[in-house]
Amino acid sequence: MAASTSRTTQSMVRPAYRARLGGPRGGAWLLFALLSLLGSERAARAGGFEIPDVGAEPLGRGGTFVAKADSPLALYYNVAGMARQRGTRLQLDVGVIYHDTAFTAAGSYPTVPNTPFGGQPYPTMHDGHNFSPLPFLGVTTDFGFFKNLTFGLGVVVPPSIGAHSYGTKVTKTTNVPGSTTSAYETKLPNGTSAPAPSRYDIAATDLLIIMPTLGVAWQPIKYLSIGAAAQLVYASFDLTNANYTALNVNICPTPDYAGCDSYARLKTSGIAGTGVFSVMVHPTDWLDIGLTYRMETKIHTEGNPAKTSAGAYVATGAAGLTPAPPPALYQNLTDFPVSFDTRLPHEARLGVRGVRRYSDGTERYDIEANFVYENWASVQTDKIHSDDFPLGVGGVLDAAVPHYYKDTFGVRVGGAYNHRLSDLSRFTGRLGFYYDSAATDVKDTHLDFQTADKYGFTAGIGYKFKGFSLNLGYAFIYSPPRDVTNGQLRALSSTNGSVRDETSNDPASQATCSNPQTKTILCGYNNGHYDFSMQMITLGLTFNFSEFKVPNLMRN
Repeated sequence: MAASTSRTTQSMVRPAYRARLGGPRGGAWLLFALLSLLGSERAARAGGFEIPDVGAEPLGRGGTFVAKADSPLALYYNVAGMARQRGTRLQLDVGVIYHDTAFTAAGSYPTVPNTPFGGQPYPTMHDGHNFSPLPFLGVTTDFGFFKNLTFGLGVVVPPSIGAHSYGTKVTKTTNVPGSTTSAYETKLPNGTSAPAPSRYDIAATDLLIIMPTLGVAWQPIKYLSIGAAAQLVYASFDLTNANYTALNVNICPTPDYAGCDSYARLKTSGIAGTGVFSVMVHPTDWLDIGLTYRMETKIHTEGNPAKTSAGAYVATGAAGLTPAPPPALYQNLTDFPVSFDTRLPHEARLGVRGVRRYSDGTERYDIEANFVYENWASVQTDKIHSDDFPLGVGGVLDAAVPHYYKDTFGVRVGGAYNHRLSDLSRFTGRLGFYYDSAATDVKDTHLDFQTADKYGFTAGIGYKFKGFSLNLGYAFIYSPPRDVTNGQLRALSSTNGSVRDETSNDPASQATCSNPQTKTILCGYNNGHYDFSMQMITLGLTFNFSEFKVPNLMRN
């Protein structure tokens, strides 16, 4: 993208002053502030969006566990695997994901009076939240009574990264007495504070999904197991980003002038439900085949969005404040009820495993391949709604937010060797590899979730003594860098809701985005260079209480 050093700005005057508080567009700046931040939101699961998978043992073997599923982790990978788990088992795994997406926006800061950063190249932005926890807790039991029926209860956190922060949040004063506003800044190499170039994508997010899961598995015959689980889905979304405010050239000398940014924050939460259906087939003693399907999850959340109005940017080292937008944009608004509807896609996993055993029936070594499909292309629209919108006609806010996701495909290969230390103990080594396809095209890359291709290299170790198992898994994930030159993500106006591209009805948008000499960061705020870093380590403990009571190790 070309540097933002000159622009056509006079045409911005009319759209700005057509906006009216209380009219059909009177609140469009708030509406589209919400739309723009929601347009970058997605609570991701595994597959092409995030790192697979849950649990130390599966992680060490490349995420392959669909055809093994011989621990309480079956609640996540293949519920049917519980059917052959005799006794009562308790498992706790705690993982930590290290992650960073480094983003260097194309171009330079616009040259504006009293802004010492004008003309300098955009700096590389790093995620301020680099560590994300990934826990799992589950128990399976046959209650010491059932011979081919097992029940499971667990709490699953899908393997996703929900917390991000690009830039430092600061409080700014405005030209309205007693009024302050928030903004997100970064430090340039020379120590100067400057607006974060990533602010039109995301400023901060904190997303959480927790899935309490209740499952049951049945083995009607020796060669077949079937299972099903009900999942309660709790979702919490907290998102903040900036929008541009197209006012006249004397107030906002450039379209992406930070003094005319308007930040929006949305906080919602809700509860939904979904189901999982699984099957496992054991045609021979050395071959296991597993298949699991997770239904699409429709998530409805509600809450109150807190909006921070546009405000003056205080230029470091400059005398006084840069001009602020008209006082109308500083009108205090109370939070109002709003709902946000999104979905998680259909997901299917297939696993095939070959195993060799010791004479006592316990495993010597195995190798497994898994194939994962997620139907993200069908999840293309999120919706927001309110019947109490304070600035809209009739108090109604009703909008749809499109996405550009595509279906993802994953392949995992891994296995383990169990070294026999004694009749009652084993030391295990694990290796694995996985590939997940990209969840977006290059032009649709941005910062909310890492949607590039992923190549994972994993290893793990484990120790088992009777009913106690200790496992450690590690994964290094490589994603090729991405250079976005034709970004399709456009900043939205906080005054009239126009999108800055050639198809917009806003003449200023057309002039700015179609002319390479006047193009700004708003015309594809995701244009630039992306570098991805991701690693994960997980520690797991498993207790098989029934195995403590028998003189030898149990076969499964």
